[in-house]
Amino acid sequence: MEPGVIKIRTLKNNIQGSFYFYQQVSGSNANQSVLLSGKIGSFGTFVANDWVLADSLASDRKVIGRVQGLHLQESLQAAFNYYEVGNFVFQDGSFKGSTLNVMGNHHSEANNDTWSIVGGTGQFERAQGTVKKTKVQNANGLYIGKLEIDATCTLPKTPST
Repeated sequence: MEPGVIKIRTLKNNIQGSFYFYQQVSGSNANQSVLLSGKIGSFGTFVANDWVLADSLASDRKVIGRVQGLHLQESLQAAFNYYEVGNFVFQDGSFKGSTLNVMGNHHSEANNDTWSIVGGTGQFERAQGTVKKTKVQNANGLYIGKLEIDATCTLPKTPST
């Protein structure tokens, strides 16, 4: 390569997939913990989460990772309106060892939300895109959501010698 000449080469990789997360709010299998209770109703409630990430809804589903992060009750007017920031930490399956960084609203009572993909590691390096969340179930302290990932990752090209 000539001195002073910059060549820009990028490879884009589009990754799409569907997963399910299991948020157990209470009980012996709870996978979240209230760190700070709100002072005005639930407003300001701050929660740490380590939700299960699975490949299906089947009883023999495979746990492929966790949704680890924090959510904060951000609305005075709407109950169960949380701002979520977290990581999908893949521990098994085709994305094992990769993470996906997300943020956005998590309305427990709404049927649909969209989270922004703001980065990642491994197969999700430099990821951007969206995660569409659809409520599957919300009963008896268990929230199940379907996650549809649409991510574009710009992978660095190894410089040629």
